[in-house]
Amino acid sequence: KASRGEDVNLEKIPLDDVEGDEEQNTKRRKSFELLASGETTGVFQLEGPKMREYIKQLKPTCVEDVMAMIALYRPGPMDSIPDFIAAKHGKKKIKYLDPRLSEWLSESYGIIVYQDQVLFIAVNMAGFSWGKVNKFRKALSKKKMDEVEGYKIDFVKGCVNSGMKQQDAEELFTLVLPFGGYGFNKAHAASYAVVAFYTAYLKANYTAEFMAATMTTEASDAKKIANAIAECKRMN
Repeated sequence: KASRGEDVNLEKIPLDDVEGDEEQNTKRRKSFELLASGETTGVFQLEGPKMREYIKQLKPTCVEDVMAMIALYRPGPMDSIPDFIAAKHGKKKIKYLDPRLSEWLSESYGIIVYQDQVLFIAVNMAGFSWGKVNKFRKALSKKKMDEVEGYKIDFVKGCVNSGMKQQDAEELFTLVLPFGGYGFNKAHAASYAVVAFYTAYLKANYTAEFMAATMTTEASDAKKIANAIAECKRMN
């Protein structure tokens, strides 16, 4: 406000294009262009060198893309990132072990991304009760593999009873495994992604002010200040 006479209310920034508001739509598009360029110093959750590389490859076009990337960038689910990127850009055919899985996985290009998806699959495909699926989730997250193996028999059997082939049911169980321990729930990923979008929006549209704020925040860390100055020079 001091330098431009503008009040920026983050919570009123639209996450999707708004019909008839070209100025706001341009600012939103600039935010995603910044993410796609990998210029993510100071952008919440997206600063790490490997994450920059992935976000450049992903070229996110909506907050949901950022959500998925934040959720996948964890030990275990990380192996699915290249498939997720390829599926988004149409370089990999989206396949489901069972057509019914599209109900929970179509939003993430057929790839399990969130803990919520694991719970829905176990309840709807394997016939687990909500109480049982919660115990299964806890066993997974605590890495009690002997307990997890016990659930495998019920999971596979339940999927087969609901019409899946034995081999596909077993493969589905192996896809579910990495998401118990490190899987983000969707609400957590959404909260992070919105803050990431806000910081990208400010950096893309109010670059000097954003970088000044970044340097104020990191004033005690000489290395981060040096990085920020280098970033300022690079962005003119």
